[in-house]
Amino acid sequence: MSGLLCATVFECGGYVTKTSNGVALVAFVNAQDGFQFINKMYTLLQTPACTNLTFRAGLHVGIPASVFPNKASGKADYLGPAVNATARLLSLAAETPSFKWGNVSVAVSHSAWVEVDHNNRTEQLQLQGKFLLKGVADEVEVFAFRTPAFADLLPEDLEDMEVSEVRSAAPTAFN
Repeated sequence: MSGLLCATVFECGGYVTKTSNGVALVAFVNAQDGFQFINKMYTLLQTPACTNLTFRAGLHVGIPASVFPNKASGKADYLGPAVNATARLLSLAAETPSFKWGNVSVAVSHSAWVEVDHNNRTEQLQLQGKFLLKGVADEVEVFAFRTPAFADLLPEDLEDMEVSEVRSAAPTAFN
């Protein structure tokens, strides 16, 4: 997954700042590029060779409080509240069933949602509610990733669907 992840990050104009125990911290110039990365990862993970893999992500925007070189990795370390919020969104996506979509779980903050292209956010992001995230002062309004065919379904509607139904109805490519 590491090579697949790095290649896709690069293709979407991102930068892998850190990897540890199967988790990668990735930076993009804007939320739309980050959302494009999520879409590409979703599409790649629907191919027969990758259906056994899982992908989880948190998408948030903000300026890191500090960026400094990591002597061990040679990469830039990003620190601060925006980075913490992103990590907490990743945890929320991983731990909360309503964010799961097949083999992908994604949580997107309202701050990122407003920066995603209007068509993408209305077709692919579904409001899940407000959540208290550890280390974040205020509640955060959070959206879950869905493929366009299912964006208007409520979480309870998904409970009765089989994963094979979801995958067979999902589009195979994104713009």
